[in-house]
Amino acid sequence: MGWIVSIFGGIAVWYIYSKVYQIERVNADTFKFFDDALIIGSYFKDYPIDVLKIFFGFYSIENETTYLILEKTTHWFRPFHFGEFNDNQIVIRLNLLILGLSGGFYFSHLLIFNFLGFVGVWFLIKILSKHVLLINPYLWGLVFMVPNAWLWNSGVLKEPILIFFLGLFLFGYWNKFNHSILKPVILIAAVWGLLMIKAYVLLCLFPGLLLITIFKKYNFWHKAIVLYGVGILFLIAGFFFLSINPSQVIAQKQIDFNNVARLSEANSYFETFKLEPNPMSLIFNSPMAMVNSIFRPFIWNSNSIFMLISSLENFGLFILLIFSLKKLKKESLFLNQYKNLILIFTINLYVLIGLTTTVSGALVRYKIPATILLTLLIIMILFEQKNSNNEKALS
Repeated sequence: MGWIVSIFGGIAVWYIYSKVYQIERVNADTFKFFDDALIIGSYFKDYPIDVLKIFFGFYSIENETTYLILEKTTHWFRPFHFGEFNDNQIVIRLNLLILGLSGGFYFSHLLIFNFLGFVGVWFLIKILSKHVLLINPYLWGLVFMVPNAWLWNSGVLKEPILIFFLGLFLFGYWNKFNHSILKPVILIAAVWGLLMIKAYVLLCLFPGLLLITIFKKYNFWHKAIVLYGVGILFLIAGFFFLSINPSQVIAQKQIDFNNVARLSEANSYFETFKLEPNPMSLIFNSPMAMVNSIFRPFIWNSNSIFMLISSLENFGLFILLIFSLKKLKKESLFLNQYKNLILIFTINLYVLIGLTTTVSGALVRYKIPATILLTLLIIMILFEQKNSNNEKALS
């Protein structure tokens, strides 16, 4: 049933970009990577070796044929370099791979991307349902009803790939397998996928995974906050004594994002703080970054039905989360690694994207992993069987 709902989400994405948004197809997210794959694939008959080199990444732009092929694409190269892997190319390559089965039929690609996003959510539900018993197991399906998670995790976009690898990683990390080789193979594949598509998601996961590994039992948050604070102090010390300056990278990303927003004339661009390339600027601006991530687009800035839906979704999830945390027993939170990880990951992701992103529409999409996990957290708290012994720390 969840997949059926997801398929309707994929159709909705296609309809919005083809019928509602008044933008050229070349700038429509759900078509642009598919179209670039069609362009590259059209050269396979005449230049199979060159196309295979492009697909596997062993190409040289100095090669005349390679340059001829890639020059025809519109999104293989980015207008600004962000420093990490080019996730545009990962999505184009996946579309290129599917071309062998689809014959260039867009809805075949839509079905496969849609299924990947669904499987990612299914992985998360599968592992959580082993340790948290709901009053009705079908309530897990409520995660497919959150508008933005339903929409953006369903189309020919980056989000389905990201959610697939995120779900695969957490499934592999927490699950016990009959064959010992399965866990490392799954984790390596998931880490590779996250590094290729959105490395910062893995970066936001790492602190939570480290903390729940160190503190498996009582007084988790007391110790975790102390260790987190010590880690920040060491990070600041590293800035000064080792000339390590990741804050400069984050500040540059904000500049790059502003440039892209202005170049594309993004409708939901908003003015915010300006980051300086030093750790104190990151710390001082983190609270406002959290506000931006949680609430933007603000209801009074919503100039379209889609922005209004996003605003109401943000507000609704925030109220439900506060209500859920008030309902949750103190000991229950301390001893449950799933809930701890979701909260720490969400805080990290919200701060990071809030610091660098100045377009409300992009904020909504970048926080989809946290939106899905927070929804699962709310479902766990509100609908868990009261007389169950499910709040066990993992060994």
